[in-house]
Amino acid sequence: MTSGLKADKVVAKLKEFLLQSSDWFGYNGPYKNDFSLFESSAYEYLERKNVLFNDATKSLVDVGERDRYYTWIGITML
Repeated sequence: MTSGLKADKVVAKLKEFLLQSSDWFGYNGPYKNDFSLFESSAYEYLERKNVLFNDATKSLVDVGERDRYYTWIGITML
């Protein structure tokens, strides 16, 4: 989800980055041991939880064309 002010090209790159990060560093990702995107237990010594995403998150999903906040609340942009 992003601002409606961002260009389509920028939104596409942000989505690509986040989805690839979810695949690599997510719940079952091959690089989860290097960096876990959805688990904050490594930061317990800092007394931090849910650092980037909620610890219950399993993966990110592509929401298709509904990638800007106004499409979720039903506003039509000109």
